[in-house]
Amino acid sequence: MGHPTQLCRSMDARTTLPLPDAACDTAPRAEFLRGLRAAVPVMIGFIPFALVLGAQAAQKGLTALEVPLMTGLNFAGGAEIAAVELWTSPPHIALIVAITALVNSRHLLMGASLAPLLQHLPRRRVLPALFFM
Repeated sequence: MGHPTQLCRSMDARTTLPLPDAACDTAPRAEFLRGLRAAVPVMIGFIPFALVLGAQAAQKGLTALEVPLMTGLNFAGGAEIAAVELWTSPPHIALIVAITALVNSRHLLMGASLAPLLQHLPRRRVLPALFFM
């Protein structure tokens, strides 16, 4: 049997997709809540990482403002751990930037492998997607 399907418009109203009737509710609030529910397992996985990073940062003397700022400006959790581990007083900024760039260089390979799959999309949609990869 299966769920009844209908053609549903995507959020940008340019494409239609065959989806179950329940998935066709495209109200922004409903979409936000659906995305939030889908993200809960990933968010739960971030908790141990955040605790470890916070404990390391506290040991190195970073402030409660510096840690979220570093997290927001960085692409990789591993780079954050490495940066905090390399933090000294005074900090060796060039070394921290170099190690962070090395850890984040994996995004170049991931982006290159995804490029053939994204070439049909307009550049204004591809670049933000690759940024948040």
